[in-house]
Amino acid sequence: MLEIIKGKLNAHLLIWTSLFVLLITHASMHLEPLESIAKVGFILGLQAVVYYFHSEVVMPKLFEPKKYFLFALAVVGIVIFSSLIMHSAERFILPDEIKQMHFIIEHSESSEIGKKMLMRGKMMMHGASIFGILFISTVVSLATNRNKQEQESMKLENKVLEAESKFLKSQINPHFLFNALNNIYSLAHMKSDKAPDAIMKLSEMLRYVLYESDVDFVPLIKEITYLKGFIDLHLLKDNSISNVKYSFPDDITGAVVAPLIMLPFVENAFKHSGYEDTRNGWISIELFLKKRELRLLVANSIVKKNGQKDRLGGVGLENVKNRLAILYKNRHNLKIEEKEDSYSIELTIDLNEA
Repeated sequence: MLEIIKGKLNAHLLIWTSLFVLLITHASMHLEPLESIAKVGFILGLQAVVYYFHSEVVMPKLFEPKKYFLFALAVVGIVIFSSLIMHSAERFILPDEIKQMHFIIEHSESSEIGKKMLMRGKMMMHGASIFGILFISTVVSLATNRNKQEQESMKLENKVLEAESKFLKSQINPHFLFNALNNIYSLAHMKSDKAPDAIMKLSEMLRYVLYESDVDFVPLIKEITYLKGFIDLHLLKDNSISNVKYSFPDDITGAVVAPLIMLPFVENAFKHSGYEDTRNGWISIELFLKKRELRLLVANSIVKKNGQKDRLGGVGLENVKNRLAILYKNRHNLKIEEKEDSYSIELTIDLNEA
């Protein structure tokens, strides 16, 4: 924040200094150096006061609250008051030759029309310069406020998206825990020696979910380890299960991915495939990483219940779609193909900006 304020101050200082040098260069062609400095310094000083009074007081107090009538009155008042100040101060900052000419014109009995025209001309010139400053101040203030509103809107949107992403991720965890406990219950009910190993594996996975996945991105190796644990937890129930095939890449150094972003697809496959039926059920899970593009392929059989296919999808799958839209906007592609006896997804994610 301090850097932004410092940058704005430096920009304003540079603009006013450049204007001062430019006007001094022009004025020195007609005035003495001290006189040109005095005149230009006075004019720029007054214009600076007008500029910042308008941008910091008039705009916030009158224009932004849409008090347009009072705003117009304030602009007219500033123009008239500033023009009178500039006109009155000229006698102190103009060179002697011009002062003497003005004195002759103002005290000549035969030039009333000339006096009025001269005064009106000068007042119009001063008024035009002040009005120009007010116009610039208005445009800059509007642009600054609009940029500020856009930045605040983006910050708010990012906070909302972050909160939504965390909420969606948190919805996945209870669903996974419910399924995992069911599996462990089955092992315990069968008095299987694998129950302790399953509990240990579940403990490791919960540690990952509770303590390591509470970030936007995690190393891909951790996510793969989690997926392997999830798959192994299901396969512990039966040594004879050979119809679940999976493969993961080895060279994943430096790659990061959103945590639990792939779990719902794998979870969905185990839920609906009927993989325990080794003759009819099957699951295929493949993960590839090539040139920072992650590609997940998950396919599975579909178990029919009462002559109808089991309902696919659910909370987990909808959540992951929303998370993908939030975390990988315009950087992912999800294809879902549902057939009479099979279901498959193909997910590609561009990890370059992760």
